[in-house]
Amino acid sequence: MNPPNWFARPILIVSNVEASLRFYIDRLGFISPWRYNEDGRPRVAEVDRQGTALILADNIDPGKIGQGVIFISLNVEPATHEAAFAAVDQHEDGRPRVAEVDRQGAALILADNIDAGKIGQGVIFISLNVEPPTYEAAFAAVDQLRAEFIAKGVAVKDGTWGYRLLVVEDPDGNQLLFNYPADSTKPATENGLQTTDNR
Repeated sequence: MNPPNWFARPILIVSNVEASLRFYIDRLGFISPWRYNEDGRPRVAEVDRQGTALILADNIDPGKIGQGVIFISLNVEPATHEAAFAAVDQHEDGRPRVAEVDRQGAALILADNIDAGKIGQGVIFISLNVEPPTYEAAFAAVDQLRAEFIAKGVAVKDGTWGYRLLVVEDPDGNQLLFNYPADSTKPATENGLQTTDNR
């Protein structure tokens, strides 16, 4: 079995998903391929535009509202000097200010030169795209990833957010949420992101 490609989407915690959808769709030209409703109104929605996907949610932690920072590159031909320069920004002592880390198609940008008040506020939702796309293969891929992380000494948590989750926090508290496939035999009844320690 080939390793699955990762599909990472940042989660922006917002105060009202409906209002945010109007802004992203009407003002920024995104489309919304899906929405999750509770009590007759959207509580979680994805917005997409030209390969960039974001998840908007107002049912997680209200203390994180407005804490997201999203870096969006416009891939142009030919590549420019300005793009290359941004990748090598450094502190005076040579430590990088910004770095990109990649794994199997998912890229994250780590930065210490934005806003110190936003440290530890990131939440990234990552789906593992497997071939063949079966429930069993998707479930096994997340379990395999869990075993890999535990073997490397990573603290993992179980969580729920409409899906069963494998939750990993980076040293600053930013969360990576890896979803297990949805079990169509069980209704999604979770009201917000919930995690439990599971080491």
